[in-house]
Amino acid sequence: MIDTYRGSVFSTDCDEVGHMHVSNYVSKFEEATCQLIGSVGFTPHYLRNNNKSVVSVEHHIKYINELLPKDLIIIESRVLELTRSSIKFFHRMMNSQTRKVAAEMVIVAVQLDITTRKSSRIPDDLANTITNHIAAHAQ
Repeated sequence: MIDTYRGSVFSTDCDEVGHMHVSNYVSKFEEATCQLIGSVGFTPHYLRNNNKSVVSVEHHIKYINELLPKDLIIIESRVLELTRSSIKFFHRMMNSQTRKVAAEMVIVAVQLDITTRKSSRIPDDLANTITNHIAAHAQ
């Protein structure tokens, strides 16, 4: 697992009952996603120069322990699987003070050709980097 996000829960992140709202879990996981996919080669430079994007096609979130205003959080992430045009990855959000897991998310994302709006094959050099990440962070 690699650290992909550090932050805190603000009162504006919370719903009417005082814990972090679902939309903010997704937002923080999305920030972690940008760091994770960048670390395995889907950098802004690669995406812009190759007219590609990485788009989520499936999300699974498990809420375990609530987060409250002023809680400090960390997200750790890793890639689970690679196919010809997609990656599946895992995020774990924790309260960094108590180390209690707050939520976990599994995402399936596809490399998209922006011009054709269709999935596209992940190049071999990127696939090798992702495969090495999977091997290094398997648990």
